[in-house]
Amino acid sequence: MKNEKESKDQFIKKLLQQIAELKKLEMERKKTEEDLRFSEAKFRGLFENVFDGIYQTTPDGKIISANPALVQMLGYDSEAELLAIDIAHDLYANPEDRGILAQRLEKKGELRNVELVLKRKDGDHIIVLENARAVRDRQGKVLYYEGTLTDITKRKKAEEALEKRIKELSCIYNISYLIEKPGISLEEILQGIVNIIPSAWQYPEITCARIIVKGQGFRTENFRETIWKQVSDIFVHGEQIGTLEICYLEERPESDEGPFLKEERSLLNAIANRIGRIVERKDIEEALRKREEKFNSLFNSNPEALVYFDRDFNIEDISPKFEELFGYSIEEVRGKKIDEFIVPEDKMDESKKLKEMSKKGYIFHETVRKRKNGTLIPVAISASPVISRGSTIGVNVTYKDITERKKAEEMLRETRNYLENLLNYANAPIIVWNPKFKITQFNHAFEHLTGYTADEIVGQELPVLFPKTSRNESLIKIKETLSGEYWKSVEIPILRKDGNIRVALWNSANIYAEDGKTLLATIAQGIDITERKKAEELLKKQREELSAFAHTVSHDLKNYINIIRNYAQFSLLKKESAEKNNQEIIDITKKMESFVNRQLQLADAGKAIGKLEEIDLNILIEEVGKTHSIEIWTKGLPMIKGDPQRLKEAFHNLIDNAVKHGKADRIEISSEKRRDTYIIHVKDNGKGIPQEEIDKIFDMGYSKTGTGIGLTIVKKIIEAHGGNISVRSKEGEGTTFEIVLPIRT
Repeated sequence: MKNEKESKDQFIKKLLQQIAELKKLEMERKKTEEDLRFSEAKFRGLFENVFDGIYQTTPDGKIISANPALVQMLGYDSEAELLAIDIAHDLYANPEDRGILAQRLEKKGELRNVELVLKRKDGDHIIVLENARAVRDRQGKVLYYEGTLTDITKRKKAEEALEKRIKELSCIYNISYLIEKPGISLEEILQGIVNIIPSAWQYPEITCARIIVKGQGFRTENFRETIWKQVSDIFVHGEQIGTLEICYLEERPESDEGPFLKEERSLLNAIANRIGRIVERKDIEEALRKREEKFNSLFNSNPEALVYFDRDFNIEDISPKFEELFGYSIEEVRGKKIDEFIVPEDKMDESKKLKEMSKKGYIFHETVRKRKNGTLIPVAISASPVISRGSTIGVNVTYKDITERKKAEEMLRETRNYLENLLNYANAPIIVWNPKFKITQFNHAFEHLTGYTADEIVGQELPVLFPKTSRNESLIKIKETLSGEYWKSVEIPILRKDGNIRVALWNSANIYAEDGKTLLATIAQGIDITERKKAEELLKKQREELSAFAHTVSHDLKNYINIIRNYAQFSLLKKESAEKNNQEIIDITKKMESFVNRQLQLADAGKAIGKLEEIDLNILIEEVGKTHSIEIWTKGLPMIKGDPQRLKEAFHNLIDNAVKHGKADRIEISSEKRRDTYIIHVKDNGKGIPQEEIDKIFDMGYSKTGTGIGLTIVKKIIEAHGGNISVRSKEGEGTTFEIVLPIRT
């Protein structure tokens, strides 16, 4: 029995070694069957994860102490309940075993790995492995026994089951060994599997097998389809690709599934599952082979210089273009650091940073690298990590020769600078906008035209530059350029930052992409014709006034001439009245002279201002006030530039109008600064102007008590200074004239 036990132990030990070997192979390949992993886990549970019971007993058969594991192992509710039993009768399946073991302890002092059959509280038998020793006093008398009990019931059952599975494990092992043969094809693997399968079934001598995968069949030589058959489907990625069939050629007794054991069904499913993984792996290997071929083709034919580094940045491979660009062969650089060859001394820190960055993700960087002959070359470096199962295993790096591009960029930069200077320092306002009407460039002359800086206006849409009153009309003209139309002397009003409006005459041109069709931008060049427009308006107005003036002068002079003619004719008829008539003629000619002087004064008022002089309005008003007997109050009037004599005349007429026609006895003159203009307020406390007359007071010849040209002269003088004048009045509350004059520097 001892030899048989040792033989079984050796067998178990050998079997454990085989299983460990299988486990090692499985860990290396990381490709094991689910049933094999289940069997190993179960086996580890049986042999590694056991719970030991610990006890102390007296020689006369009483339990002194027991640990919770022992109490649980024997099925008792508590330690106290267990301590109350009689060991020989209540615990041992064969009560005589107690005495035999006690004698052995008395004689040898210990027991090693003794198998016993014990009774649980519920009557079930368990098999335990006992290790114990006798504890003695100084005289050698046994005080008590202590030891451990290991429940090996499951292990013993597992050993029996394991014997049944040996053939299954051998089958799995042989299949695993088969698929690891170097260079073996899928067809050879499948044929080898069908040849291995029969030996793992209960009746190998009458067992045959067949595998059908993707329409291709593999079978044992004796295969014949019978009614005693087991079938399992083969799947790859959830799609059935074939079947595995096992047939008995002769009838055998009924078992779990016809004549087949349930373990054989499990093994059949496991093999079918394994075949699916094998096919999947071979498909992946084939796809990987094709991908490698494609990669190698792309790597070697790529027009850029390529390098593949391992995870430590040792060179593994370089492309032919790398050899051509840098002058090194693969034999010179393989296994070495790139810094030893193409990185200049002053770029070592940069290279180190790029390496660290490339391990984490894609990078792009432009720098300089060194050829074998020592010359430097500008390159664009792009790198990306090669990641497998979440870890970086290498880095792909591309070196692109950008020498020509750098030369082109330098030429482009010089051209751009030239054009930028040409645009920015051109005297004419120039603006550029894209097809979405967003402003992209804005030169200094345009800044001067609008009062905006380029930073304020670039990026905004064009309508910001147009007055509301003409915005839609201007946008219509601009949209016409999208269809390819060009502006040729198109007038468009421009809204300045200060709210004033300037008129510019524009020419435009479209900028297209290389295809000649895609519009990239529109550039427009303008000329500020605001002053010209004002001059034209003034000229038009002056012509109208001249026509009216000529008509008035002609009419009035004709009247005077007719009167003189009548007096002269009357004197010829009645000589006694000649002296009186001559005096009337003299009076009429004086009136004619006064009339002509007034007309000349009116004409002079609208003349353009010549040289501008610095004028202190406070002093000018003080001088004008001396000629009038009225209180004039001034407050903080500014220094302005203009014609002092004509401005004196303007303020004289305003004050004279307030006194004679408004019956005022006090005038207040104040000022304020508004953007780039001065606003002069001339306010009197006179009787005011009727509302129906306000719109007429600046008309030439309009007056109820005077010549009707005083305020007309004022208006002409102010307009000649580039300003304007307006009036507001209410009867009984006085009148205020508001003069707006530009601030001239």
